[in-house]
Amino acid sequence: MHDFLFSKIKFPFPVSITLLAVTWILEIVALIYIWKRPGKKGESVRWTTKDIITLAILSVILMVFNSVVNDRLLGPLFKSIPLIGGAVDFLHLKDFPLWFFFLLAVALVRKPGAIIAIFFIKYVLEQLIYGGSGINPLDWPVAVMQGLFVELYLIGRGGKTLLQPKLIFVDAILLCLLKEIPADFYKPIIGSPVIHGKVTTVLSVINDVGSHIIGVSIVAVILIPLVIQVAKSLNSLNEIDDDQNKGMNV
Repeated sequence: MHDFLFSKIKFPFPVSITLLAVTWILEIVALIYIWKRPGKKGESVRWTTKDIITLAILSVILMVFNSVVNDRLLGPLFKSIPLIGGAVDFLHLKDFPLWFFFLLAVALVRKPGAIIAIFFIKYVLEQLIYGGSGINPLDWPVAVMQGLFVELYLIGRGGKTLLQPKLIFVDAILLCLLKEIPADFYKPIIGSPVIHGKVTTVLSVINDVGSHIIGVSIVAVILIPLVIQVAKSLNSLNEIDDDQNKGMNV
């Protein structure tokens, strides 16, 4: 067992390339399905100017909290606290601002592809500002993946996500897990070895997945009541402005 846990995850190159190609194909097929899927009766699938502005603002906020607040402020701060700081860092509890705005985005913009767009824009901004070497298209699958499974869950729930009181906490936990867990497997198993030449151990993957499951679940349960209240307040303001600002369909 010890040898297995500390063994390096590295497939033969042909296998790795095949897995990468399959990932690209599956993501493209899923994106086409999401984009072309006809909306149900009464469901709006066309983005408005207000939706686009909301997406742009939330993308910038997520980028700032992820790359500046979390990595350069909260991360070092929590790590400096004995015992408690290590647990907080391990469980990713320092990411609570990121999860708040992610859940808020889901609650506010209920249009196909919106969550994928938010995380892709966030990725592009991070690469341009902090990447140092520019945008790397080979890393796009993980950027898309962060929103892709969330979108499929929203479709599966038939537009009822975060709207049914009895399932709000379940929705919040699953949304956060679907945003994070697929990437936890993709990056160490396919992305990093093939694209960046970095390999990791089985134990490291288990730690990442397990810590995200526990930490994200805790954060989602704590944050979702506040997210719902903020979303209701913002939606009320939008309803007041609807008669004066219809927004241009795109």
